[in-house]
Amino acid sequence: MERDFLTELGYLAFVTRLKRLSDNMLHDGRRLYRELGLDIEPNWYAVFKLLDKYGPQTVTEIAASIGFSHPSIVSIVN
Repeated sequence: MERDFLTELGYLAFVTRLKRLSDNMLHDGRRLYRELGLDIEPNWYAVFKLLDKYGPQTVTEIAASIGFSHPSIVSIVN
């Protein structure tokens, strides 16, 4: 079996393990969207749906509506 250092660290590495889980889920999300023929990043979906439902929004409004940081929204819309 492959050694997993984060498991060895135990509870103190909990946040790092959550980050690893998040990274794996994003990777799987990209693969799913690709298989569905969608050329988007997983974190773009909520922004697209928000704009589709409510029309034009400022970056600040988008960030507040979906709980992302302002810089995250700026990187998505650019």
